[in-house]
Amino acid sequence: MSTLITLFVIFGSMSLLAIGGANSTVPEMQRLIVAQGWMDASQFAHLFAISQASPGPNMLIAPLVGWQVAGGAGALTGLIGICGPSCTLTYLLARAGDRFNSNPYFARVRAGLVPLSIGLVLATGAILAQSADHDVMHGLVTAVAAAGTIWTMRNPLWFLIFGAVVGALSL
Repeated sequence: MSTLITLFVIFGSMSLLAIGGANSTVPEMQRLIVAQGWMDASQFAHLFAISQASPGPNMLIAPLVGWQVAGGAGALTGLIGICGPSCTLTYLLARAGDRFNSNPYFARVRAGLVPLSIGLVLATGAILAQSADHDVMHGLVTAVAAAGTIWTMRNPLWFLIFGAVVGALSL
């Protein structure tokens, strides 16, 4: 199978599993990308960090991985793969949702997706922390940022600045 088709299949399947946003599929995305031999877990974690620091939607990881793997065509393939299937499904479900909005079963399904998406996002954080935290200092910065974000409800940018300062001081 060609590289572009494989990229599309990986990101297209992740698109359909992205309950709670593209970040909820990052652990599986990382596993599949690393299994292809396109990059190691650390390189993937660095691309993910760049995608999160960049302005714009949080699914920028797909075009960045695509760019790393196959240049401009790979970036476009990754973007179409991560956006196309889920956008199409969302459109179809939104059209159908108008008819089923008052159905109590439909409301229970939507309510059940909330804890699922939270769990998937937390799994993403754990997988990326394992890939990026190479020593005690990095692990401590990750723990402080995670705990601070969860329990203080502060803007995550403050913890990003904290991590940058710690990194700059440790040079």
